[in-house]
Amino acid sequence: MGISTFVEGYKHFKENMFPLHEREFIKLINQGQQPKTLFISCSDSRIVPSLLFNEKPGDFFNIRNVGNIVPPYAKESQFPETTAAIEFAIKLLHVQDIIVCGHKDCGACLNLYKDLSNMEVDNLSNWLQLNNKCKELSLLSVNKQHSTEDLLEVTERISILCQIENLLSYPFVKTLVDAQKLFIHGWYYKIDSGEIEYYDSAAYEFKPLETFMQD
Repeated sequence: MGISTFVEGYKHFKENMFPLHEREFIKLINQGQQPKTLFISCSDSRIVPSLLFNEKPGDFFNIRNVGNIVPPYAKESQFPETTAAIEFAIKLLHVQDIIVCGHKDCGACLNLYKDLSNMEVDNLSNWLQLNNKCKELSLLSVNKQHSTEDLLEVTERISILCQIENLLSYPFVKTLVDAQKLFIHGWYYKIDSGEIEYYDSAAYEFKPLETFMQD
């Protein structure tokens, strides 16, 4: 797929899709964006939020990075791109929900178990080190009978919980969560089946997203 394919896609958007949403775009320009949800997902090209959730312009404030990782709170963060976006979403846009969406076949989780020292990817290595706790917890959660695939899926799920824990290290996030003015959700997307599971903190397990409103 070359750039020309995207140019053709843009033409389709401009001629067919933009007119359908023109009023929404004009409203969003005149009144400003007012998303209710911060969506934190992986940079993986197979994750397409608008396709997954029938998303409309203005619905999500998006943070995308390798592994949908949330750096723990620091007043002067070493990773300001993600932390600045969190501050923007919470303090300026006043979102009401945060969704941390991990996924199956996650390269960031897989590479936690690889030696990247000879690949000259220092920035990536430093970034993935933020998820070392996830790796340690995952190794404790499986036994030798489990396959590499099992370990990876456990890691992907535990990683979601680690990012939620990191979000709660932000004082302004914790305050709003404690006051029930902000809600954090952990979702796990299975690329090969199209299924999404959410983490039920009361049951300590992931459940089909379709049952979310039933619990």
